[in-house]
Amino acid sequence: MAGSVALCAIVSCLPALVQPALADAPVAASAEALGPYNAIFLQGGIGIDRELPPSDLLSGGSGMTISTWINPAEIAQGSVGLITLGDVSGPNRSLMLIDGRPALQSGDASYRLIAPKPLVKTQWVHIAATLSADGAQIYVDGQMVASGSLPVQPVAGQIHIAPAQDGQAHFNGSLVAAQIAPEAANAKTIAARAGARPAFELVHMWQVGVGWEFQKTANTGYWRPQDPWTLPVGKGETTAPVAKPVTPRAALEMITPDRWRLHGWQLAAAPDVAQDGAALSLPGKPAGIWRAATVPGTVLTTLIDRGVYPDPYFGLNNLKIPESLARQDYWYRAAFTLPASAAGKRLALVLNGVNYASEVYINGAHAGGTKGAFTRGRFAFNAMAGENVVAIRVSPPPHPGTPHEQSISAGVGENGGQLAIDGPTFIATEGWDWIPGIRDRDTGLWQDVEIQATGAVRLGDPQVITDLPLPRTDAADISIAVPVINDGAQPRRVTITASFDDVRISREITAPPGESEARFAPAEFAALHVKNPRLWWPNGYGDPALHTLRIEAVVDGQSADTSTTRFGIREVSYDLSLMDRAGHLRRVNVQPTDGRQAGIKLIDVRHEAIKQSPKGWVESLTAAGEASPAVRGRIRCPSRI
Repeated sequence: MAGSVALCAIVSCLPALVQPALADAPVAASAEALGPYNAIFLQGGIGIDRELPPSDLLSGGSGMTISTWINPAEIAQGSVGLITLGDVSGPNRSLMLIDGRPALQSGDASYRLIAPKPLVKTQWVHIAATLSADGAQIYVDGQMVASGSLPVQPVAGQIHIAPAQDGQAHFNGSLVAAQIAPEAANAKTIAARAGARPAFELVHMWQVGVGWEFQKTANTGYWRPQDPWTLPVGKGETTAPVAKPVTPRAALEMITPDRWRLHGWQLAAAPDVAQDGAALSLPGKPAGIWRAATVPGTVLTTLIDRGVYPDPYFGLNNLKIPESLARQDYWYRAAFTLPASAAGKRLALVLNGVNYASEVYINGAHAGGTKGAFTRGRFAFNAMAGENVVAIRVSPPPHPGTPHEQSISAGVGENGGQLAIDGPTFIATEGWDWIPGIRDRDTGLWQDVEIQATGAVRLGDPQVITDLPLPRTDAADISIAVPVINDGAQPRRVTITASFDDVRISREITAPPGESEARFAPAEFAALHVKNPRLWWPNGYGDPALHTLRIEAVVDGQSADTSTTRFGIREVSYDLSLMDRAGHLRRVNVQPTDGRQAGIKLIDVRHEAIKQSPKGWVESLTAAGEASPAVRGRIRCPSRI
């Protein structure tokens, strides 16, 4: 069937089980045996389905033997297909289980031969069925257990191993040496096969539908510019660049009494600048072409604002902007004088967002760097009397790729490309079917830059977890975790106060040198159990209410640092179809917040834990997730969903 994966090579201690791998292409036309297959199947998973070219085995009146070693993980009621020759929904010849009893069907469900006793789960047993014009027989462990007469009709060119069928249970367990051989074997041959018991622990088993195989190739896009005659053309004119006036601003804009936003940035292309970062971060006027930079913004934002290039979103203006912007570095430079309130405090430069990488120099010294578009950076520095200078070398992604220009002759083209090598961030800037390539690939200081002054102790980014008793929303438990960084050499007693709305709580901790954490939990602070909270709702469902959390660290009666953030009170749960360890596909409600609060992972997202079902790929529950109250409604799915 289309979409089936290639069979693994079959390895066993028995020469009879050593066969070449079976590809997705149809099996070669012959009257030779089909198989063997050594595979493990999941109750909620898929089977093995292959198309066959014309073969003597498919014709009416042809004899055959179907056999396998079987170890059922469970005994299901009803019909469970094991090995089928022909269309599973039409005339076929099938070895199956009916209420756990081996059975042979030839034609349709009205022509069946059924063994008297069911199999025992988790035990290996050999079963075989022979069919010819002379009659039909079923064997269990080499002993005939049923015989009779069945028609031998022509069937379609298909073979199915543990087929997944609507309305029927799917086989859950293992099959070894599952095969269909031409001609009906005699009782002596069947007994000999049953007596040659394999060492099952040495058999190489194909775990059918386990592991997500699609992430093995990458779309690398285009490696050269497209032919010029395929570029888009238009009857309308392009527009000329228009420079915007530069608004004068103070170098430091106060955010809070100990935080300032840095303005006054200048931008230059690195190839035009001869000086290095140490020299550029000292007072003076550097050589080169420097332009007033738009920060937050990108290199292209600045070049458009300064009238170097036209607006790329008008007509075909984007074709007038060169791709070279994404293939060179840039320097940002700014100067400032610290306010008197920063005297005696520890100082840091904070980058809230740079794409893609940066090297930071402050007052003639290299302070560090960042790599990755969403990576923030914090760099301690020593203040200079008078003017302080920052120089930041910014680099574009190392694999900017080559965008495709959509046109009538060139078509839509491939989405994305080599930029994916550097990660998913800003991947669409190489071009997508809804956006042309952005020439600088969003390189630059795309978030603002701050100067921060703190005491011996400072605060990191707080984590706020809101937990609701879903499906009720009449209460919420708020948990707060605050990183506390002691930059000194000795432990310090620190009072941490957190407040939002009408809630105000405090605790005292001993902060060792380095980073520690202060936690506030509802179990200790009753005020964090909020009744009838104002909730954050998605667009169209209600008011997206936000709450302002203010945190302060006090050392020796003096405020050492403050932090302010906004958060919403909400919890999201998911209705998911997931596999459990027994191979059952289950429809459950997963509440990840409860799992996080308990410190357990509910879903196994490893590639090995992604399994294939008849309707697509699914993830798996962890062992802890199967037992966790954070996974609710653990009901088995219908056999086919």
